[in-house]
Amino acid sequence: MRLTRSIVVLCVVALASAGLAASSDAGEKPLSECVGPGGMPALHSVKLTRNLSCPAGVGIQAGRRGITIDLNHHTLDGGGTGTLGVYTTFAKVTVKNGTVTHFATGVSSIKDSFHVSRVHLVANTNQGAFVNGAHAVISASTASGSTFDGFSLNGDNNTVRNSTAQSNGATGIYINGDHGRISGSRAVMNMDMGMYINGDDGRITASRSLSNSTNGFYINGDDGRATHLLSSHNTVFGIYINGNSGHVTSSRALSSGASGIYVNGDGAVVKHAVSSGSTGGFGIYLLGVGPRILSSRSSNNMDHDIYMTGGAGAVIHSTSVQGGAARGIYISSDEAVVSDVRAAGAAAEGIDIFGDDPTVVRSVSSGNGSDGFFVDGINATLSHVRASANHTNGIEVGLDNARITSSRATGNGSTGIKVSGENAVIGSLHRRSAHLRNIASGNGTVTPSYGIFVSFVTTAPRGHNKAKGNNSPAPPAQCSPATLC
Repeated sequence: MRLTRSIVVLCVVALASAGLAASSDAGEKPLSECVGPGGMPALHSVKLTRNLSCPAGVGIQAGRRGITIDLNHHTLDGGGTGTLGVYTTFAKVTVKNGTVTHFATGVSSIKDSFHVSRVHLVANTNQGAFVNGAHAVISASTASGSTFDGFSLNGDNNTVRNSTAQSNGATGIYINGDHGRISGSRAVMNMDMGMYINGDDGRITASRSLSNSTNGFYINGDDGRATHLLSSHNTVFGIYINGNSGHVTSSRALSSGASGIYVNGDGAVVKHAVSSGSTGGFGIYLLGVGPRILSSRSSNNMDHDIYMTGGAGAVIHSTSVQGGAARGIYISSDEAVVSDVRAAGAAAEGIDIFGDDPTVVRSVSSGNGSDGFFVDGINATLSHVRASANHTNGIEVGLDNARITSSRATGNGSTGIKVSGENAVIGSLHRRSAHLRNIASGNGTVTPSYGIFVSFVTTAPRGHNKAKGNNSPAPPAQCSPATLC
């Protein structure tokens, strides 16, 4: 997968130090002067002996495969008019140990296996580093104050690790190519995205993205992986994967301007993740077929804490939501499965499922501003669920063939368990299966209501349950029809 980006890179005549003779000798040669007009590129490894001011053209050009440019903890300064600080058209060149500043581009390569290590790229006009080749590695380096991207790498199998991009005019770290890798890095206050991989099999791990002007982390491609990440106070999405089989694992998205975690593609997995305080979107938003959220938390988001839509087979397991400004969990999916989930304090429904053949088991919904559980679809199954202190109904199921067993609804503002549809099974069908009975008590705290209420046209509901202490509109009846209690 590729995205063409316009990048300014100046083509410059190869120049080298006027005081440096061409040689193929092993080892680093001392370098104390800038490149002079008409000079030859360095044909062997060099080491700076002092700070250099190079306001005309290229600072240092590597003219042979496999050599090293060691800045030796000195500064290479382009004075605002230099074009390329360190530049090469050969493979396997290394630049290390120093500062490159005030060039159009700090360091640049158009061949494979370019390595940059412990280099500070400061206030360069275009990019801090620009690479057009595969298998490049940038490590333990910084890029700050660039007009465009801090680090920009175009090609497959490129890596940025243990590096920082801060206050750049576009994206902090940008990799355009398959199998891109970013690890142990930071992106802070960049004017576009913090970190962006455009390609399949992109991986971002153990990194932080803070206060960037669009997305904190963005992977555009199939099989993307975001692991052990922290996104905080980014203006748009915190962590965004656009592609099939995207995974977000052991990561946090805090105070995002839009959704905290957003995966657009089939087969998405969010596991051991946290999303909190999104000010303009969902906490976790999965769009596609067969998404899964496992062992995660989402809270206090401006919209739904969790929103899953786009296809069948959504799964949420061992996850909690709290305090969302809309629904706690909203699933628009056939064959959804919700298990071992807690939803509390949402402004609307705690758990809302729209789709046929849903299953909800061992889950709790309490203190929400509307229904605790609202399920709109045929063949719904709810077992061992608890709904308490919700503002309207504890458990509400629409359409036919609902089955609700071994569940409890207490202290809800309206009906404890409400079903609208034909052929419902509510509770146990036989005395020997008393453990399947539902319990409804103390409901109707806002509006007089039954403990259990089923509306139907032709086929009456079946089952036996326990209901007491509900604020019934027709006392002493606790259920309607009365045969349910």
